[in-house]
Amino acid sequence: FRPATMNNGGAEQFVNRRHKREMVPVRHKLLMDVTKNTQGILLYQEQMIHVLRALGMEAEELTKVLKAIKAANGNVSEANTGLHGVMEHVKQLATAAGMDDDDIAFLESALLGYAEYGFNRSHAVVYGITGYRCAWLATNCPVEFHAALLTVASGDDKEPKYIAAARRRKVRIEKPEINKSGEGYRPNGDAIVRGFMSIDKLGTVAVTELVAHQPYAS
Repeated sequence: FRPATMNNGGAEQFVNRRHKREMVPVRHKLLMDVTKNTQGILLYQEQMIHVLRALGMEAEELTKVLKAIKAANGNVSEANTGLHGVMEHVKQLATAAGMDDDDIAFLESALLGYAEYGFNRSHAVVYGITGYRCAWLATNCPVEFHAALLTVASGDDKEPKYIAAARRRKVRIEKPEINKSGEGYRPNGDAIVRGFMSIDKLGTVAVTELVAHQPYAS
């Protein structure tokens, strides 16, 4: 929901082109060269900067663009203003380089889309690998996966949402139990035992002591 390419249809285009359901359009050689490994889509921040630099944009203006395309969600309005501010110059540079109206429209859509925040390549790769691993674990080890997720979220505002997500997948959440619970959530067969850290007002020191002296006779 954050990367620019998802908001302008780039994600669907990438998948369709990757599976040969859609052809990569022929564009200006510069755009073709820069996007040859990303199915004709300006997917990463580095690609956008590469294109603008190759078109002859000066370093000072490039710095402004880079700052804008790295903007996070809270700065979308400011980033949008900054990118609109350089767009006319980008069109002039693109025209001078021999790009046609379709190429320029493609470049404009991609650039302005980055006001919504786009990833650099290394960031995208790390998120992709993490997402893939999490999907595998959620599918094959749901109890352990949700226990880990809930442990990380213990005590913060995401915890209720993650509990609801576990329950939607038919993973039972058991109440805290003095000899079963740990600091975080623990797998217990096909269920998860709520951890002590998720109990409001129960501090870290108390929880550490509780766990250290298990099991209790009563």
